[in-house]
Amino acid sequence: MKRNTKELLIEKGEELLSKKEYYDTKVEDITKEAGVAKGTFYIYFESKEDMYMEIILKKIKEHSEDVKKIIADNNKFRDRIEKLTEAFINLLFKNMGFFRSFFKISQMDSGTIGNKIIEVMVESHNLMIKNIERCFEEADNNGEISEKYSERRTDHEISDATIRSE
Repeated sequence: MKRNTKELLIEKGEELLSKKEYYDTKVEDITKEAGVAKGTFYIYFESKEDMYMEIILKKIKEHSEDVKKIIADNNKFRDRIEKLTEAFINLLFKNMGFFRSFFKISQMDSGTIGNKIIEVMVESHNLMIKNIERCFEEADNNGEISEKYSERRTDHEISDATIRSE
């Protein structure tokens, strides 16, 4: 029962936070939408910030699982890069309102939540780059790209690598 209530709070919180700004969304709004008492919220979360960070981490985890599946597929390099790009774009479009709030907070708030969001963004970016590098390394090992991939390359140089045509 408690798990269902927590999931409901997360679902309603995510819906509200994708429609309204973080600072305009109150715990009372979330609990009202979920049909539970305000005190119930605090059984599962210490604060709205705590719930918000859990939502962010959930989204990143889901995206990371999608990325791992794409990389694990034994598709050609071009297919993996296209699928990774598509997964990232889908993540953004599916969660446009939520990420709008996410980026706004990271820019405006120099407090705890702003710093946490920046840390999560950096971690997520690093994971994305690591996964892309892995695709390049595998493509290099399989002879699918014409230039030797090097870890010293910049993001820009990586995007300029030439893919052998079939």
